[in-house]
Amino acid sequence: LGGMELRRAVEDQGAAMTRYRSTGLRMATRHCPRALDFFEAGTPHDRSIFETGIAAHAILQAVAERTNAERRSLSDAEIEQHANATAEALIRDPRRFDGTEEPPLSPDATFEGRELAIDWLLGVERPSPGAEIEVGLALDRSGKPVPYGDPSAYYTGILDQVTVARRTDEETSARVLTIRDYKTSWAADDAELETIQRKGQAVLARPHYLAGVDVLRLEVVNLRTRRIHSRELYFEDDLDAVLDGWQADLWSTLRALDEQKARGQRPARPGAGRMGCPFVLACDHAQDYLETARVPNTAELRAVAYSAAVATAERLSEIVRLDVGDGSIPVPGGVVGFVGKERRQAREDAHVTLSEAWPGADSESVRGLLRAMNPSVMSVEKVAKALHPTRQQKGEREALIASALQSVIVPQFGVHRQVEQETVSHEQPASQV
Repeated sequence: LGGMELRRAVEDQGAAMTRYRSTGLRMATRHCPRALDFFEAGTPHDRSIFETGIAAHAILQAVAERTNAERRSLSDAEIEQHANATAEALIRDPRRFDGTEEPPLSPDATFEGRELAIDWLLGVERPSPGAEIEVGLALDRSGKPVPYGDPSAYYTGILDQVTVARRTDEETSARVLTIRDYKTSWAADDAELETIQRKGQAVLARPHYLAGVDVLRLEVVNLRTRRIHSRELYFEDDLDAVLDGWQADLWSTLRALDEQKARGQRPARPGAGRMGCPFVLACDHAQDYLETARVPNTAELRAVAYSAAVATAERLSEIVRLDVGDGSIPVPGGVVGFVGKERRQAREDAHVTLSEAWPGADSESVRGLLRAMNPSVMSVEKVAKALHPTRQQKGEREALIASALQSVIVPQFGVHRQVEQETVSHEQPASQV
């Protein structure tokens, strides 16, 4: 089909086209479009890599729902009781997700997920009543909200936790919509806040929750590192325009996937995206890539190969450091060795600046405490945000950060692209910058 004919064919199919889920979209973007074909077809795959996360989510859900039912925070004993009961049920019973029955979870993965959930609930954040849990939302092809199970649903997602609450401090009061996603991957960090899946959650929530909201807060909780990664967007900074752009990007992606499917099969994209893909064993393209790239075709052999490669790299690093001395060696596309990198760090007197900036806190004892704590870039930014939280106070916030931080050039050893070579002085070794 030509481009115009293909578009017309896609539009004519209307509601018969794929109902996209956030999970499926992640398959297509993280791995490749063919992975989405396998996902939609219900191709059998190894679910063990997801079981720890499933267990942790189920326990967090059970405790949060019980908290809402009791209208109070639960005790440590109650949290552990509900966590244990949920874990036992996950091991004992099949589970249903989005209408599909899945087998019981393995005990090892379930107990690992349980410990991650309990560590978070008891060690970081005990849930309070009021949050909506496992919220299923859907939009039709025109972007209008429809019930999650409606046949006209075009894009759907289940949000781990949604909260609408008023946030008040000494000078401001704002109604905040918080959309939270729990992750059990070690790699989950701030980058998760920029994915099309995270933006898609905001697009889904927009017609359901955003009326009267001053701040949209996106959160990703890494249960392993016990960190909350967050991003806030403000209505006064034209939040509607931002969400319009996100929805346009999301719909453009979905239309592209529609058109790929209309051609018969979505294309495979073998390469780094096959790592972690649950359908790698069912995909001929992935197997061909493994053979061509001479990458072992089992997880165990890949782990052995990786450990050998790391050991080799570490040994080579010691030798190459001696080769480069204080400089670098040109290689195709860049250099190997030292280059000067600009980094921000706290000034020597940052503890004094922060003590003076915090009302009523400036004293020798406070200065001594802050000096002993050795303020980091992140802690300085957090203090500045706490003192100047509103968008109108952006100038004061940036001024405080600038007064407490400084830019320095530090040597960094590694493989650097050609564009980075310009930061190295040919007359002065990087280690002396």
